[in-house]
Amino acid sequence: MAKAIKIAGAVVVGAGLILATGGIAAGFTLGAALGAGSGVLGLSIGGLILAGSTIATLGSALDRPKVPQVQSDRLYAQLNPREFRKTVLGQTAMPVDVRHEEWEGTNQEWCRWIVGHASHGIDGVEEIWFGTELAWSATTGVTAKYRGYFFVDAVVLEGSPANALALSNQWNGTRRLTGCAYSAWRFKTTGNTKKAESPFSGGPPNRITVIGRGAKLYDPRRDSTVPGGNGPMRADDQSTWRFVTDDGVTIGENLPLQILRMALGSRIRNPVTGELRLATGSGVPKRRINMASFIVAANLADEQVNRSAGGTEPRYHGACVLSEGDEPRTWYEMLCAACNARFRDTGGKLSIDIAHNDFAAAATDDGLTTDDVVGPHRWEPDASLDAIPNIVRGKYVDASAPSLYQLIDYPEIRISSLDGVDRILPLDLGAVESVSQAQRVAKQALQRKQYPRTFTAPFDIRAWKYPVGALVPFTYAPLSFKRVLFRVREQELGQDGQCVMTLSYEHPSFYAWDADDRAPVMAADPIVYDASNNPLILAIADAAKTAEWSNVSGTEGVVKDIKNAGDKADAVTANLVGRRLTGLLQSAIDGQAALNIDYGSAAISAASALAKQNLVAIQTLGTRIEEDGSKVAESFQQLTSRLDDNEKKVAGINVKGEVEAGMTQLRRTIANANFASFEAVDKRIANFGEAVSAWQVKEEKARVDANSAVIKSVDDIGARVSQEGLDRQASIKDLREVLIDKDGNLIAQRIQNLGTRVTVILNGETVTLESAIQTVDKSYRTATGTVAESVKKLTARLDNVGDATLEQSMKAVADKIKGLSAEYTLKVQTTQNGKKYVAGMGIAIDNGVSAFAISTDAFTVVLPDGSDRQLIHADKDGVYMPNVRVDTLKAKSIDTPALADYAIRRSYSAELAGNVPLPASDGGRVRYLTLGVTKQLADSSIRIECNFAPRPGRDYAGYFVFGRTTDGQDVVMDTKWYWVASCVINGFRSVRMPVYYGRVFAGLPAGSHSFWIDFVAYGGGNDQGFMEAGSNFYVEEIKV
Repeated sequence: MAKAIKIAGAVVVGAGLILATGGIAAGFTLGAALGAGSGVLGLSIGGLILAGSTIATLGSALDRPKVPQVQSDRLYAQLNPREFRKTVLGQTAMPVDVRHEEWEGTNQEWCRWIVGHASHGIDGVEEIWFGTELAWSATTGVTAKYRGYFFVDAVVLEGSPANALALSNQWNGTRRLTGCAYSAWRFKTTGNTKKAESPFSGGPPNRITVIGRGAKLYDPRRDSTVPGGNGPMRADDQSTWRFVTDDGVTIGENLPLQILRMALGSRIRNPVTGELRLATGSGVPKRRINMASFIVAANLADEQVNRSAGGTEPRYHGACVLSEGDEPRTWYEMLCAACNARFRDTGGKLSIDIAHNDFAAAATDDGLTTDDVVGPHRWEPDASLDAIPNIVRGKYVDASAPSLYQLIDYPEIRISSLDGVDRILPLDLGAVESVSQAQRVAKQALQRKQYPRTFTAPFDIRAWKYPVGALVPFTYAPLSFKRVLFRVREQELGQDGQCVMTLSYEHPSFYAWDADDRAPVMAADPIVYDASNNPLILAIADAAKTAEWSNVSGTEGVVKDIKNAGDKADAVTANLVGRRLTGLLQSAIDGQAALNIDYGSAAISAASALAKQNLVAIQTLGTRIEEDGSKVAESFQQLTSRLDDNEKKVAGINVKGEVEAGMTQLRRTIANANFASFEAVDKRIANFGEAVSAWQVKEEKARVDANSAVIKSVDDIGARVSQEGLDRQASIKDLREVLIDKDGNLIAQRIQNLGTRVTVILNGETVTLESAIQTVDKSYRTATGTVAESVKKLTARLDNVGDATLEQSMKAVADKIKGLSAEYTLKVQTTQNGKKYVAGMGIAIDNGVSAFAISTDAFTVVLPDGSDRQLIHADKDGVYMPNVRVDTLKAKSIDTPALADYAIRRSYSAELAGNVPLPASDGGRVRYLTLGVTKQLADSSIRIECNFAPRPGRDYAGYFVFGRTTDGQDVVMDTKWYWVASCVINGFRSVRMPVYYGRVFAGLPAGSHSFWIDFVAYGGGNDQGFMEAGSNFYVEEIKV
């Protein structure tokens, strides 16, 4: 059996004291580090996790992970020598467990603390905060406010006899806290001078935050003994574990690796006996862990995700503190929820899966089909509205300085409720310290809640190839599934080797946040209703039997095929624009069900109209009251005419079989306290021996009750003439039905089927020629809208040559979630030597976006004047148009020498609307014109031209500056000097010398630029000088 592991937690609690004679700090609940470990021999994977505990999957127990109290308690100093042992994972706030308090000094003004941080070695202590103020850091020491009053005498990352502290008579070298992380602090509660006052005059503070780097982790990616790994780390050698690897990579916050550490556990060596004993975690042997699954999970967790606020972050990193005072299930639920993880117990090994989009692998998987299901199924579709939340909210750990690792609310995620009533999914993420990661996890949880769909059934042995957690494309005709993606949730061994599986529905929207946190949560797509599979319709047994065409002469039943005739239309959603419409046209047409007409089953049913007597006329009328109180009224009529053998002999009829005709007619009405119904069944047949027959079967039934109504009509006519070496058959069938049920379903449909078949023996071989027309019209209500659709197929087939099919499909949808859409497709197909060739055209519109597509080997438009002149011709070699007129042409490349230089260009221009003063003082600078330009092509050039008319008023010198501003940076592209000598015109000094500039610049990047022209004064001129109106600036992008 293979299942997602479930939880039944057990906690091993070790009591202990601080041993003053060289022992281990049992106050960390290490049970003296000698007896509190969990045994693991002989346990299943379920038992390996925490000595009998197992872990739930995301989607069940992980829906609402509990945040343990230790996540809040760690922010406050607690004096309790018997406090439970703690594990610190990631860079976070560590526990402040006061293991020893001692007052010293003449006036007991000194307070000494031994502060426990973790029941294992850690990577470092970085900062200590009192309240909201930094008191100490590893780099700068004690801050000014607390200098002379607070002392960190020692920070011990992992206690041992070699680093035991001898600080006082009470805390001497015999107290070692072996294997634990702790620090030694002192507080001075009196002022250092008469006028000074200690910040601890009221005693040591209570709200304390110790920030540090927690447990070192084992990474199988860096273990060369693990397939796929490479490096010196070993699972059974804790000295090789790291928080930051030897090559500088931080792995200490990788959530799957943190989960792996808790599964492996950490051990402390008894300094007296040298024995290693489990101190924290579960102690699962490495041979019982699927390390390859943790390699995949760790890589996924390290992948970078885009943040809407800017930048990127690892997909699943986190940090937390765990206490053995909590059930082990609490640890794993919180860690798994933080990274969308599931535990798996498959093949006797513990595996982990990180939920991610792995749909690509399913595209080439054959999947499971109807034939693989070997027993009754249970399909649990969408739950009631009360069970589907539309809001998710909860808390995460805010590591910023204002909050200092307090649990605060992340912004809630919400979608619209279909009935306007908000339903809340609470989701606290105690191991997440990033608000964007918290929102990504919350969005995925809420999105999954929109699709609580499961399928359970016994499958044949082929299903065992899909382990728990695997993705399965599933095609199942009774529910109209066509390669619907499910994931294996559970597997059990059933009778005769059957694989009893529970499958969970999968949807691409679950993974919209794999690489980005921007995507919104979307309401669930409605389950498309397929009326032909409605159980109420199928439950009308007599009507179904009469309407069914059983498998006679090796053909398939037409009713099943008629139901499948609408599958193509049902499988296509409202979004048929562009690529989807093209894909629809290129898909093969379903096998023509009408060709599988069973010409004998209806004749067999009609034969019941014949009485045994050769000449009969019977009519009965009656009423009765059944035991359940039903009142029944019915009439029956039977007519039969048949020639006996003597009559056939006298008439000279020499045929095998009877010459006969018969009719029956049944009418019945029923009414009781629960329902009312009527039925009318007519059967008619005429036979001229066994070789020639004609028949009609007509049936009408209806049933109504307080909440539902169903009516169905089937009319079937057919004829057959069989001669030696030649058999001809034809049939027409019309099925109509209307259904309104208590669950809100509303359906009206009509299925018409007609066809002919000729079977002939040619050259000793039997050859069948068939043709058929099938029409399926449906109008029905979905959970959120209404749909009308019509599909018509024409098929002709010669079984030793192939077949040809034409399909016309129309569909219109009005949906309050998906909006409005309509589609029309026309496809033709031939099948030759087993290969299908498809061509077609279609037009579709979806919420105002329309598309028209054609799938064909060649497409031609000609004039209707009989000249066969082509306007357009397209095939695999390209498109031919004899005469083309365009306003704008955009092309990546043009393969022709017929384009002139600068034939592709884009220009911008500006000019001075009025006179603008010249800079009068030396070094003065004025910007005259600016042009915003969007450069479209990376390999194009920029041409700049200008005509400027300075009038300085007298002798004057300066220079023009031509430049651009790109990404906020000014770049000078060129300069041009200008100077003039003075002259007198009409009695006053005036100088006018126009300036022209032109140059082409290559190599400028594509994108937005601002081009400008400045003038810088060098000398001369007067206050009346100006740049004349009409001076202009021209920028052109050119592609040679």
